Amino acid sequence: MTSLLSGVVLAGTLMLQASGALPAEGQTASQALFRAARDGRPDEVRKLIGAGARVNTSTDHGLGKTLLITAIEAGHADVVYVLLAANANVNLTNRSGWTPLMAAAEHGHRGLALTLIDRGADVNATTSNGLTALMKGAVHGHAPIVRLLHERGAKLNAATDSGLTALMFAAWEGRVDVVKTLLALGADMHAKHRGTTTALMGAEARGHKETARLLRAAGLSK
Repeated sequence: MTSLLSGVVLAGTLMLQASGALPAEGQTASQALFRAARDGRPDEVRKLIGAGARVNTSTDHGLGKTLLITAIEAGHADVVYVLLAANANVNLTNRSGWTPLMAAAEHGHRGLALTLIDRGADVNATTSNGLTALMKGAVHGHAPIVRLLHERGAKLNAATDSGLTALMFAAWEGRVDVVKTLLALGADMHAKHRGTTTALMGAEARGHKETARLLRAAGLSK
């Protein structure tokens, strides 16, 4: 009887593990949840959370990536919505201050960025060295993200600890559409990195002729 009962319990456990309601052997609930979020398995994520896995958690290695950031970086919108429905904290950061909104901005996920903002994401949050979501959108060439963030209150001329601005990032990486967008929105062309280098100077030094041309056409001479 005892062996039969043990067999039934084991079979039930294996079924729950296979369904995602329990982590596989050797995995913690948190590890199983992170893998499911990373791999885009919303049903498994939902079951693990229902079984008690914590949604507002971070990895214990590196910079401590959060669950929400993991899903956003992988582009799994369906998983993101499951996490938000389970009250994932939209402003929970990793150890350097990286937010879910920054992840959405970097990867160009405008829809997710809008959802996060509507859920209360801080559009002006900064990392430990002063990076913002708008800067991340700018450096990676996502003009629609830049415009959205500005419309929702993001500071256009925020600067990092060394004085880098979104316009500098965009100009120095040759992001033509973003430079056009930032100039149209009124970005400060005269700001200087470390008090010496303007967006134009950096663009020319890196050989980005079109962004340099745009800055000169807007009235910047050096």
